[in-house]
This record gives sequence, C-alpha cells and structure tokens, in this order.
Amino acid sequence: MEVVVLLAIVVLLVTLAVPNYFQERRRVQREACVEQLRQISAAKDRWAKETQKPAGTVAPPAELARLLKHGVVPVCPAGGAYSINPTGTAPTCSLGATAGHTL
Repeated sequence: MEVVVLLAIVVLLVTLAVPNYFQERRRVQREACVEQLRQISAAKDRWAKETQKPAGTVAPPAELARLLKHGVVPVCPAGGAYSINPTGTAPTCSLGATAGHTL
C-alpha cells in the first residue's frame, strides 16, 4: 500500500514539474534570443558608424562577427534563424513575434 501511495506522489510531482520545465526553458531561450538580437543591432550600428555607411546598407556577416562577442554571429537558442537586415532596420528571428523573439 505504501509503495502505491509513494508511486502516486511521484507521478503527481512529475506531471506538475515537466510542463514547468518546458515553459521555463522556452522563456530562457526567448530572453537569450532577444539579447542576441540586441547585440546584433548594436554591432550593425557600430559597423555603420565606423565605416560611415548610410541607413539601408547591409553589413557583411564577417564584419559583424568581428564586432560581436566570441567573433561569431550568434544563432537563436530555440532553433530560429536570424536575418541581419540592413542598417536602420532591426534584425529579426524567424520564430518572430508569436514566440516573443523580437526586439
């Protein structure tokens, strides 16, 4: 009888914990994505200023990578793809607003 009660408690705890884990994981991925979009945007602005390029100019990824942390253009932790977009336009994530992956 004790084993059945203990097993029922474990099953209940697992059914409560698993959805919270996945929800928290999505939140952390979303926040990391938005932060990376901010970094890309700042690197684009810095590149445009350093090279004296007008708004609407596309920064080469290699040039952006030079200005970004670790020397690489980051990737979305949730599997989305980033579009750098021209200067004067915010970078975007393919997961977009429905997933909260926007600046």
